[in-house]
Amino acid sequence: MLIAALKRFAEQREIPLKTCLLIDGLDEFAGDHEEILSLFKEIAHSENVKICLSSRPWPIFREPFKLCPTLRLQDLTFPDIDKFVREKLQQNELFNKIKAEEPKDAEALMEEIVSKANGVFLWVRIVIRSLSEGMVNRDSIHELLARLRELPTEIELLYEHLLGLIKSVYLQWTCKVVQIVQLVYRLSECHPSPSIGLRGLYFAINDNIDFDKVLKLSPDSLARKCEDTEIHLAARGAGLLEVGYSQYHDRGSIGWFHRTARDFVEQNWDKLNIVTKTSNAAFSPNMAMMKSNILELMCEVTFHPKTAKEPIFTLAMTCAIFASDADGVTETHQTQHDLLDRMDSFLATHWSEEWTNIFLLCWGLEKGLGPSFLYFAARCNLTSYVTAKLSNATPEHIKSITKALLDFKSEPSASRDNGKGHDDVDESLSETRDAHMIALLRRLAAGSQPKSQSKVTQSRKRKRKT
Repeated sequence: MLIAALKRFAEQREIPLKTCLLIDGLDEFAGDHEEILSLFKEIAHSENVKICLSSRPWPIFREPFKLCPTLRLQDLTFPDIDKFVREKLQQNELFNKIKAEEPKDAEALMEEIVSKANGVFLWVRIVIRSLSEGMVNRDSIHELLARLRELPTEIELLYEHLLGLIKSVYLQWTCKVVQIVQLVYRLSECHPSPSIGLRGLYFAINDNIDFDKVLKLSPDSLARKCEDTEIHLAARGAGLLEVGYSQYHDRGSIGWFHRTARDFVEQNWDKLNIVTKTSNAAFSPNMAMMKSNILELMCEVTFHPKTAKEPIFTLAMTCAIFASDADGVTETHQTQHDLLDRMDSFLATHWSEEWTNIFLLCWGLEKGLGPSFLYFAARCNLTSYVTAKLSNATPEHIKSITKALLDFKSEPSASRDNGKGHDDVDESLSETRDAHMIALLRRLAAGSQPKSQSKVTQSRKRKRKT
């Protein structure tokens, strides 16, 4: 239907139009290449239509348009890439030392980078990062040239090659970080809160961090830990990840180096054994991020008690988002419940006994429900937690509590925004999970006994990442 509409548009004469179509990435088209080429050749005959097509120089695309005007990207970008390579390398003191000792070979290295780039700036950025690591290792100019010649010219093959260079002792660390970043990006597409910085990654990735010890760390000590984490990320990240700084992320925001890096990981998830390499560590990215958010929350209360309200709200809500996302994985339920209890206990002891009421007011709900963490858990659709907390209660108690929770859960937020800017966080909670929580509360209020949720394997959960 779309093809027919495009043909009719190109053929129509009723409306005087001159149309230029810019079509990028023909080689990325997942359908029949012959069919798409036939379409563009046909509509190109219209006197009112001009088309600019781009693709990799594959024979199937070159042959049909060999008589048409042609541009090669590498011819147009050659001077800019040459300038970029020279500026980047000459900003490196280690390279300047090499150049002073071996000027001809240093010049040959720069020329070869430009030549192999084929007009692709992204490839150049990745290669210069790889060569910079070699310089830190004190590679000679001949070793740098050898390193360059080993690097594939295709971006996907380059990522695969760089992953293969990670030492086995660091592979589990890298796979944990990739799982965490992938999880954060997936959830950030439907929730405004999830993100991860250097401090958060340090807390998430280190299994031996003790909750009590964190409170004894000074801000300077934590800053040094963040610096170490940034160095580890550069050395072990295979060029897939990077740290960005802005006015909103003064501790560094960790993300994919480029969209192609994320695509490469998603498309090769099973082949790369991202989860398998962490299976013996019983690693859960959701639990790691819950722990990280709670530790960050503890730091905010400890280091900035007077201005902690806004960060506490965001971190507690984000912790709940990770908990809700993992709600179907029964293997992590106990860890999830322990972490949620830890957050509740800490905030009630060190910040405010009625911290949940403060949250309810932010949601535009009436105060007076009591400082029960169950209201917060119900609001955030943490079904396994609510079920577990009611499992030892008497039937009469269960009916009483679930009726109150159900009334609360069904209550509309009279002033959702309330001047605090949290309406997006509240509205982003999944409608499906909201319905599941209400259904659970209705069953319990009707007299059903709390039961554990059906088991959902980690592999099934991972399929939802995209």
